[in-house]
Amino acid sequence: HDTRQVNSDWFPAENGDELTPVEIKSGQTVAADFLAELRKWLALSGKPDHPAWLIYGGDREFRRDQVGIIPWSMVPGPAGD
Repeated sequence: HDTRQVNSDWFPAENGDELTPVEIKSGQTVAADFLAELRKWLALSGKPDHPAWLIYGGDREFRRDQVGIIPWSMVPGPAGD
């Protein structure tokens, strides 16, 4: 946690000149609390409509609000190969 109680188990991905928050969860079902830290980050950033990503252990791709949700198997590179 930082001083504003934002959990740090997510990482920012560089997207041009901006950082995009990415959360990784192992669960196969997306629970509402999976998105809580991403929403806090977006609120603190002053850009509540900025895209964010959740990578999870399930098998469907979908969106909840501005959060793109993808299974780990769709991530390019070693995790998704």
